[in-house]
Amino acid sequence: MSNVQPLFLPEHLIAAHAILLENDFPFQPVTFCFGPQGDCFVLSKLEYNYFRYDDTDKRGSFQCYVINAFGPDGSLSAIAEFSKLYERFNAPGQDNWDQFDPYLWVSPQNMVVLSTQANRCFLFDAAMERELGSYASFGKKAELHEVNFAYQIESAPDGRILCLVGEPGLHTAHFSSNLVCISDGTALTAGHRPNLACIACLKFRLEYESNSRFPYVRLPNGAAAGAGNRPEPSLEQQAKDTLGVSLNRPWIGQVLPLGSETCVVSVYNGQMRGGSKGLPFVFGLLRYDGRLIGKLDGIDEYEESPFVEYHFRLAVDHRHHRIIYKNKFAFYLFDFEGRLIEKVMLDGADVKAASPMRLGCCGPTGQIVLYHPKQSLMLTIDPFEQSSDLRQALTASLVDYSTGRKNLKKAFDPVNYRWISPQDAQRH
Repeated sequence: MSNVQPLFLPEHLIAAHAILLENDFPFQPVTFCFGPQGDCFVLSKLEYNYFRYDDTDKRGSFQCYVINAFGPDGSLSAIAEFSKLYERFNAPGQDNWDQFDPYLWVSPQNMVVLSTQANRCFLFDAAMERELGSYASFGKKAELHEVNFAYQIESAPDGRILCLVGEPGLHTAHFSSNLVCISDGTALTAGHRPNLACIACLKFRLEYESNSRFPYVRLPNGAAAGAGNRPEPSLEQQAKDTLGVSLNRPWIGQVLPLGSETCVVSVYNGQMRGGSKGLPFVFGLLRYDGRLIGKLDGIDEYEESPFVEYHFRLAVDHRHHRIIYKNKFAFYLFDFEGRLIEKVMLDGADVKAASPMRLGCCGPTGQIVLYHPKQSLMLTIDPFEQSSDLRQALTASLVDYSTGRKNLKKAFDPVNYRWISPQDAQRH
Protein backbone atom coordinates (compact mmCIF):
# COMPACT_ATOMS: atom_id res chain seq x y z
CA MET A 1 0.00 0.00 0.00
CA SER A 2 1.34 3.44 -0.95
CA ASN A 3 2.29 5.79 1.85
CA VAL A 4 0.73 9.25 2.27
CA GLN A 5 2.32 11.77 4.63
CA PRO A 6 1.93 15.49 5.36
CA LEU A 7 4.76 17.97 5.09
CA PHE A 8 4.70 19.37 8.60
CA LEU A 9 5.22 22.86 9.98
CA PRO A 10 6.76 23.23 13.47
CA GLU A 11 4.17 24.38 16.01
CA HIS A 12 6.55 26.69 17.87
CA LEU A 13 7.45 28.44 14.61
CA ILE A 14 3.80 29.20 13.85
CA ALA A 15 3.19 30.53 17.35
CA ALA A 16 6.42 32.50 17.74
CA HIS A 17 5.95 34.38 14.48
CA ALA A 18 2.16 34.85 14.68
CA ILE A 19 1.53 33.01 11.41
CA LEU A 20 -2.17 32.65 10.64
CA LEU A 21 -2.84 29.31 9.00
CA GLU A 22 -6.00 30.50 7.27
CA ASN A 23 -3.90 32.84 5.14
CA ASP A 24 -2.61 31.51 1.84
CA PHE A 25 1.17 31.66 2.29
CA PRO A 26 3.90 29.74 0.44
CA PHE A 27 5.26 26.59 2.07
CA GLN A 28 6.74 24.57 -0.77
CA PRO A 29 9.22 21.70 -0.89
CA VAL A 30 12.33 22.36 -2.95
CA THR A 31 14.27 19.08 -2.55
CA PHE A 32 13.41 15.45 -1.81
CA CYS A 33 16.19 12.93 -1.17
CA PHE A 34 16.88 9.61 0.54
CA GLY A 35 19.57 8.81 3.08
CA PRO A 36 21.62 5.58 3.19
CA GLN A 37 19.31 4.01 5.80
CA GLY A 38 16.16 4.55 3.73
CA ASP A 39 14.93 7.76 5.38
CA CYS A 40 13.32 10.35 3.11
CA PHE A 41 14.27 13.98 3.74
CA VAL A 42 12.24 16.91 2.42
CA LEU A 43 13.58 20.46 2.39
CA SER A 44 10.86 23.12 2.18
CA LYS A 45 10.83 26.89 2.23
CA LEU A 46 8.36 28.91 4.26
CA GLU A 47 7.54 32.54 3.48
CA TYR A 48 4.98 34.67 5.30
CA ASN A 49 4.42 38.30 4.29
CA TYR A 50 2.61 40.12 7.11
CA PHE A 51 1.89 43.22 5.04
CA ARG A 52 0.10 41.12 2.40
CA TYR A 53 -2.58 40.18 4.91
CA ASP A 54 -2.61 43.40 6.93
CA ASP A 55 -1.43 46.61 5.31
CA THR A 56 -0.92 48.18 8.75
CA ASP A 57 1.60 45.47 9.71
CA LYS A 58 5.09 46.76 8.92
CA ARG A 59 7.07 43.64 9.85
CA GLY A 60 7.71 42.65 6.24
CA SER A 61 8.31 38.95 5.59
CA PHE A 62 9.36 36.00 7.72
CA GLN A 63 11.23 33.28 5.82
CA CYS A 64 13.00 30.08 6.80
CA TYR A 65 13.82 26.53 5.74
CA VAL A 66 12.10 23.46 7.22
CA ILE A 67 13.27 19.84 6.86
CA ASN A 68 10.95 16.88 7.45
CA ALA A 69 12.56 13.44 7.77
CA PHE A 70 10.51 10.26 7.38
CA GLY A 71 11.67 6.78 8.37
CA PRO A 72 11.54 3.74 6.07
CA ASP A 73 8.04 2.99 7.44
CA GLY A 74 6.86 6.46 6.34
CA SER A 75 6.46 7.92 9.83
CA LEU A 76 7.92 11.29 10.80
CA SER A 77 11.32 10.67 12.41
CA ALA A 78 12.63 14.23 12.76
CA ILE A 79 11.79 17.83 11.90
CA ALA A 80 14.02 20.88 11.98
CA GLU A 81 13.64 24.57 11.22
CA PHE A 82 16.47 26.86 10.17
CA SER A 83 15.30 30.38 10.99
CA LYS A 84 18.61 31.20 12.72
CA LEU A 85 20.56 30.07 9.67
CA TYR A 86 18.29 32.18 7.50
CA GLU A 87 19.06 35.18 9.70
CA ARG A 88 22.77 34.73 8.97
CA PHE A 89 22.02 35.40 5.31
CA ASN A 90 20.18 38.59 6.23
CA ALA A 91 22.72 40.03 8.66
CA PRO A 92 23.77 43.65 7.94
CA GLY A 93 26.19 43.87 5.05
CA GLN A 94 25.50 40.35 3.77
CA ASP A 95 24.43 39.40 0.26
CA ASN A 96 21.34 37.19 0.53
CA TRP A 97 20.77 36.46 -3.14
CA ASP A 98 21.58 32.74 -2.87
CA GLN A 99 19.19 31.89 -0.03
CA PHE A 100 16.12 31.47 -2.22
CA ASP A 101 16.88 28.17 -3.99
CA PRO A 102 18.52 25.77 -1.49
CA TYR A 103 19.25 22.08 -2.10
CA LEU A 104 19.49 19.05 0.18
CA TRP A 105 21.69 15.95 0.06
CA VAL A 106 22.30 13.16 2.55
CA SER A 107 25.78 11.66 2.24
CA PRO A 108 26.63 7.93 2.34
CA GLN A 109 27.91 8.67 5.86
CA ASN A 110 24.38 9.85 6.78
CA MET A 111 25.29 13.53 7.02
CA VAL A 112 22.65 16.09 6.00
CA VAL A 113 24.05 18.81 3.72
CA LEU A 114 22.15 21.97 2.82
CA SER A 115 23.68 23.94 -0.06
CA THR A 116 22.99 27.18 -1.94
CA GLN A 117 23.80 28.51 -5.40
CA ALA A 118 26.83 30.40 -4.07
CA ASN A 119 28.23 26.98 -3.09
CA ARG A 120 27.67 27.53 0.63
CA CYS A 121 27.33 24.16 2.41
CA PHE A 122 26.01 23.54 5.93
CA LEU A 123 26.56 20.11 7.48
CA PHE A 124 24.27 18.47 10.09
CA ASP A 125 23.94 15.07 11.72
CA ALA A 126 21.16 12.77 10.45
CA ALA A 127 18.83 13.64 13.34
CA MET A 128 19.51 17.35 12.63
CA GLU A 129 20.27 17.89 16.31
CA ARG A 130 23.54 19.72 15.74
CA GLU A 131 25.50 21.51 13.04
CA LEU A 132 28.71 19.62 12.33
CA GLY A 133 30.41 22.34 10.34
CA SER A 134 30.15 24.37 7.17
CA TYR A 135 31.92 25.49 4.04
CA ALA A 136 30.27 28.87 3.86
CA SER A 137 31.78 32.32 3.77
CA PHE A 138 29.71 35.27 4.89
CA GLY A 139 32.56 37.65 4.23
CA LYS A 140 33.76 39.31 1.06
CA LYS A 141 32.59 37.98 -2.30
CA ALA A 142 36.16 37.01 -3.19
CA GLU A 143 36.18 34.58 -0.28
CA LEU A 144 33.26 32.63 -1.76
CA HIS A 145 35.59 31.06 -4.33
CA GLU A 146 38.07 30.03 -1.62
CA VAL A 147 35.93 28.86 1.30
CA ASN A 148 32.70 27.44 -0.12
CA PHE A 149 32.22 24.07 -1.82
CA ALA A 150 29.34 23.15 -4.15
CA TYR A 151 25.63 23.14 -4.91
CA GLN A 152 23.15 20.35 -5.78
CA ILE A 153 25.36 17.54 -4.53
CA GLU A 154 24.37 13.98 -5.52
CA SER A 155 25.90 10.56 -4.81
CA ALA A 156 27.23 8.65 -7.81
CA PRO A 157 27.06 4.81 -7.76
CA ASP A 158 30.88 4.54 -7.70
CA GLY A 159 31.18 6.52 -4.44
CA ARG A 160 32.08 9.89 -5.93
CA ILE A 161 29.82 12.90 -5.77
CA LEU A 162 28.42 14.76 -8.74
CA CYS A 163 27.59 18.41 -8.19
CA LEU A 164 27.21 21.88 -9.61
CA VAL A 165 29.41 24.84 -8.81
CA GLY A 166 27.89 28.28 -9.16
CA GLU A 167 29.71 31.25 -10.65
CA PRO A 168 28.86 34.94 -10.54
CA GLY A 169 28.04 36.60 -13.84
CA LEU A 170 26.24 33.88 -15.79
CA HIS A 171 23.30 36.17 -16.54
CA THR A 172 23.50 38.55 -13.57
CA ALA A 173 26.21 39.55 -11.12
CA HIS A 174 24.96 36.91 -8.65
CA PHE A 175 25.97 33.25 -8.46
CA SER A 176 24.21 30.74 -10.75
CA SER A 177 25.03 27.12 -11.53
CA ASN A 178 27.55 26.90 -14.36
CA LEU A 179 30.19 24.21 -13.70
CA VAL A 180 29.42 20.47 -13.63
CA CYS A 181 31.90 18.65 -11.42
CA ILE A 182 32.77 15.20 -10.08
CA SER A 183 34.73 14.60 -6.89
CA ASP A 184 37.98 12.74 -6.25
CA GLY A 185 36.14 9.98 -4.38
CA THR A 186 37.00 11.10 -0.85
CA ALA A 187 34.17 11.73 1.60
CA LEU A 188 32.88 15.20 2.39
CA THR A 189 33.17 15.76 6.15
CA ALA A 190 33.34 18.74 8.49
CA GLY A 191 37.13 18.52 8.28
CA HIS A 192 37.62 17.58 4.64
CA ARG A 193 36.47 19.16 1.39
CA PRO A 194 37.03 16.87 -1.61
CA ASN A 195 38.75 18.18 -4.69
CA LEU A 196 36.56 18.50 -7.77
CA ALA A 197 37.20 17.86 -11.45
CA CYS A 198 35.23 20.16 -13.74
CA ILE A 199 33.83 18.09 -16.61
CA ALA A 200 31.51 20.61 -18.28
CA CYS A 201 30.13 24.13 -18.13
CA LEU A 202 26.80 25.58 -19.15
CA LYS A 203 28.36 28.67 -20.73
CA PHE A 204 32.02 29.19 -21.57
CA ARG A 205 31.82 32.98 -21.61
CA LEU A 206 29.76 34.69 -18.93
CA GLU A 207 27.84 37.91 -19.38
CA TYR A 208 29.62 39.46 -16.39
CA GLU A 209 33.02 37.81 -16.18
CA SER A 210 34.96 38.02 -12.90
CA ASN A 211 38.64 37.40 -12.21
CA SER A 212 38.08 34.67 -9.62
CA ARG A 213 38.84 30.97 -9.88
CA PHE A 214 38.14 28.00 -7.63
CA PRO A 215 41.39 26.50 -6.23
CA TYR A 216 39.70 23.18 -5.39
CA VAL A 217 38.04 22.81 -8.84
CA ARG A 218 40.40 21.72 -11.60
CA LEU A 219 40.24 21.13 -15.32
CA PRO A 220 41.84 18.02 -16.87
CA ASN A 221 45.03 20.02 -17.48
CA GLY A 222 45.27 20.82 -13.77
CA ALA A 223 44.35 24.51 -14.06
CA ALA A 224 41.89 26.02 -11.60
CA ALA A 225 38.41 26.48 -13.07
CA GLY A 226 36.67 29.84 -13.47
CA ALA A 227 37.48 33.27 -14.95
CA GLY A 228 37.56 32.25 -18.62
CA ASN A 229 39.10 28.85 -17.80
CA ARG A 230 36.33 26.33 -18.44
CA PRO A 231 35.76 23.15 -20.51
CA GLU A 232 34.97 23.62 -24.19
CA PRO A 233 32.61 23.28 -25.92
CA SER A 234 29.98 24.36 -23.39
CA LEU A 235 26.70 22.52 -22.84
CA GLU A 236 24.93 25.42 -24.54
CA GLN A 237 27.13 24.99 -27.63
CA GLN A 238 26.88 21.20 -27.64
CA ALA A 239 23.09 21.34 -27.37
CA LYS A 240 23.06 23.45 -30.52
CA ASP A 241 25.72 21.57 -32.48
CA THR A 242 24.95 17.97 -31.39
CA LEU A 243 21.25 18.03 -30.58
CA GLY A 244 20.03 20.92 -32.74
CA VAL A 245 18.55 22.80 -29.77
CA SER A 246 19.22 26.53 -29.46
CA LEU A 247 18.83 27.95 -25.95
CA ASN A 248 18.60 31.60 -24.95
CA ARG A 249 19.84 32.58 -21.47
CA PRO A 250 19.86 28.90 -20.42
CA TRP A 251 19.92 27.60 -16.86
CA ILE A 252 20.67 24.19 -15.35
CA GLY A 253 17.86 22.45 -13.51
CA GLN A 254 19.58 19.32 -12.22
CA VAL A 255 22.50 17.00 -12.78
CA LEU A 256 21.88 13.39 -11.68
CA PRO A 257 24.35 10.48 -11.93
CA LEU A 258 23.36 7.40 -13.92
CA GLY A 259 26.54 5.36 -13.49
CA SER A 260 30.31 5.69 -13.28
CA GLU A 261 30.59 7.37 -16.68
CA THR A 262 27.31 9.14 -17.47
CA CYS A 263 24.78 11.54 -15.92
CA VAL A 264 21.57 13.26 -17.00
CA VAL A 265 21.53 17.05 -17.01
CA SER A 266 18.45 19.21 -17.50
CA VAL A 267 18.96 22.55 -19.24
CA TYR A 268 16.11 24.99 -19.84
CA ASN A 269 15.66 28.11 -21.91
CA GLY A 270 15.33 31.27 -19.83
CA GLN A 271 11.71 31.91 -18.93
CA MET A 272 9.73 34.71 -20.61
CA ARG A 273 7.48 37.24 -18.92
CA GLY A 274 4.79 36.79 -21.56
CA GLY A 275 4.63 33.00 -21.13
CA SER A 276 7.10 30.16 -21.53
CA LYS A 277 5.05 27.27 -22.91
CA GLY A 278 6.87 25.71 -25.84
CA LEU A 279 10.31 27.08 -25.01
CA PRO A 280 13.17 24.67 -25.74
CA PHE A 281 14.78 22.46 -23.15
CA VAL A 282 17.20 19.53 -23.06
CA PHE A 283 17.29 16.47 -20.82
CA GLY A 284 20.80 15.58 -21.93
CA LEU A 285 22.98 12.52 -21.45
CA LEU A 286 26.41 13.77 -20.43
CA ARG A 287 29.53 11.66 -20.19
CA TYR A 288 32.06 12.46 -17.51
CA ASP A 289 34.55 13.38 -20.23
CA GLY A 290 32.29 16.36 -20.99
CA ARG A 291 30.58 15.09 -24.14
CA LEU A 292 26.84 15.48 -24.57
CA ILE A 293 25.97 12.20 -26.28
CA GLY A 294 22.18 12.31 -26.50
CA LYS A 295 18.96 13.31 -24.83
CA LEU A 296 15.69 11.93 -23.56
CA ASP A 297 13.23 11.66 -26.43
CA GLY A 298 9.44 11.46 -26.49
CA ILE A 299 8.28 14.69 -24.81
CA ASP A 300 6.36 17.10 -27.03
CA GLU A 301 8.08 20.46 -26.59
CA TYR A 302 4.85 22.45 -26.82
CA GLU A 303 1.92 20.18 -25.92
CA GLU A 304 3.79 18.63 -22.94
CA SER A 305 5.89 21.63 -21.96
CA PRO A 306 7.71 21.46 -18.59
CA PHE A 307 7.18 25.22 -18.26
CA VAL A 308 3.43 24.77 -17.71
CA GLU A 309 3.08 24.91 -13.90
CA TYR A 310 6.88 24.52 -13.61
CA HIS A 311 7.52 20.78 -13.70
CA PHE A 312 11.31 20.89 -13.87
CA ARG A 313 12.38 17.92 -11.73
CA LEU A 314 13.80 14.57 -12.93
CA ALA A 315 14.54 11.47 -10.85
CA VAL A 316 16.67 8.35 -11.35
CA ASP A 317 15.65 4.82 -10.41
CA HIS A 318 19.02 3.07 -10.04
CA ARG A 319 17.38 -0.18 -8.95
CA HIS A 320 15.53 -0.59 -12.25
CA HIS A 321 17.82 1.55 -14.45
CA ARG A 322 15.13 4.07 -15.34
CA ILE A 323 14.98 7.86 -15.62
CA ILE A 324 11.70 9.31 -14.38
CA TYR A 325 9.95 12.48 -15.41
CA LYS A 326 6.46 13.79 -14.77
CA ASN A 327 4.74 17.01 -15.80
CA LYS A 328 1.15 18.27 -15.84
CA PHE A 329 0.30 16.18 -18.89
CA ALA A 330 2.06 12.83 -18.61
CA PHE A 331 4.27 10.46 -16.64
CA TYR A 332 7.39 9.14 -18.44
CA LEU A 333 9.97 6.40 -17.97
CA PHE A 334 13.21 6.34 -19.97
CA ASP A 335 16.09 3.88 -20.05
CA PHE A 336 19.64 5.05 -19.42
CA GLU A 337 20.21 5.46 -23.18
CA GLY A 338 17.41 8.04 -23.36
CA ARG A 339 14.78 5.86 -25.00
CA LEU A 340 11.18 6.35 -23.90
CA ILE A 341 10.03 2.99 -22.51
CA GLU A 342 6.68 3.95 -20.94
CA LYS A 343 4.36 6.95 -21.03
CA VAL A 344 1.04 7.48 -19.28
CA MET A 345 -1.05 10.46 -20.28
CA LEU A 346 -2.74 11.99 -17.25
CA ASP A 347 -6.12 12.77 -18.83
CA GLY A 348 -7.80 9.47 -17.98
CA ALA A 349 -10.31 9.24 -15.13
CA ASP A 350 -8.10 6.78 -13.24
CA VAL A 351 -4.95 8.94 -13.30
CA LYS A 352 -6.02 12.59 -13.72
CA ALA A 353 -5.68 13.21 -9.97
CA ALA A 354 -1.91 12.93 -10.50
CA SER A 355 -1.83 15.85 -12.95
CA PRO A 356 -1.27 18.64 -10.36
CA MET A 357 1.23 16.55 -8.41
CA ARG A 358 4.95 17.19 -8.76
CA LEU A 359 7.78 14.68 -8.93
CA GLY A 360 9.90 14.60 -5.78
CA CYS A 361 12.54 11.88 -6.10
CA CYS A 362 13.11 8.13 -6.39
CA GLY A 363 14.26 5.97 -3.48
CA PRO A 364 16.82 3.16 -3.32
CA THR A 365 14.27 0.38 -3.89
CA GLY A 366 12.58 2.20 -6.78
CA GLN A 367 9.82 3.89 -4.81
CA ILE A 368 8.69 7.13 -6.46
CA VAL A 369 7.81 10.17 -4.36
CA LEU A 370 5.23 12.68 -5.61
CA TYR A 371 3.80 15.65 -3.76
CA HIS A 372 0.70 17.80 -4.03
CA PRO A 373 1.73 21.50 -3.89
CA LYS A 374 -1.63 22.80 -2.65
CA GLN A 375 -2.38 20.05 -0.14
CA SER A 376 1.17 19.72 1.27
CA LEU A 377 0.97 15.94 1.06
CA MET A 378 3.52 13.51 -0.32
CA LEU A 379 2.67 10.20 -1.94
CA THR A 380 5.15 7.33 -2.15
CA ILE A 381 4.41 4.91 -5.00
CA ASP A 382 5.50 1.35 -4.28
CA PRO A 383 8.26 -0.06 -6.53
CA PHE A 384 7.21 -1.93 -9.67
CA GLU A 385 9.47 -4.22 -11.67
CA GLN A 386 8.04 -3.87 -15.18
CA SER A 387 7.89 -0.43 -16.76
CA SER A 388 4.57 -1.41 -18.33
CA ASP A 389 3.09 -1.55 -14.81
CA LEU A 390 3.44 2.23 -14.37
CA ARG A 391 -0.24 2.99 -14.97
CA GLN A 392 -1.40 0.23 -12.64
CA ALA A 393 0.97 1.37 -9.90
CA LEU A 394 -0.07 4.99 -10.31
CA THR A 395 -3.79 4.17 -10.28
CA ALA A 396 -3.49 2.09 -7.11
CA SER A 397 -1.44 4.81 -5.43
CA LEU A 398 -4.03 7.46 -6.21
CA VAL A 399 -6.72 5.35 -4.54
CA ASP A 400 -4.47 5.09 -1.47
CA TYR A 401 -3.86 8.83 -1.64
CA SER A 402 -7.56 9.64 -1.52
CA THR A 403 -8.11 7.34 1.48
CA GLY A 404 -4.96 8.51 3.24
CA ARG A 405 -5.83 12.18 2.81
CA LYS A 406 -9.26 11.65 4.40
CA ASN A 407 -7.72 9.81 7.35
CA LEU A 408 -5.05 12.46 7.87
CA LYS A 409 -7.61 15.27 7.81
CA LYS A 410 -9.55 13.50 10.56
CA ALA A 411 -6.39 12.95 12.61
CA PHE A 412 -4.83 16.43 12.29
CA ASP A 413 -7.76 18.73 11.41
CA PRO A 414 -5.53 20.98 9.28
CA VAL A 415 -6.36 24.59 8.48
CA ASN A 416 -5.93 25.37 4.78
CA TYR A 417 -3.93 22.14 4.36
CA ARG A 418 -1.26 23.36 6.78
CA TRP A 419 -0.19 20.41 8.90
CA ILE A 420 1.24 21.03 12.36
CA SER A 421 4.00 18.68 13.50
CA PRO A 422 3.15 16.25 16.32
CA GLN A 423 6.70 16.51 17.63
CA ASP A 424 9.08 19.32 18.59
CA ALA A 425 11.43 20.61 15.95
CA GLN A 426 15.19 21.03 16.15
CA ARG A 427 16.15 24.69 15.82
CA HIS A 428 19.10 26.03 13.87
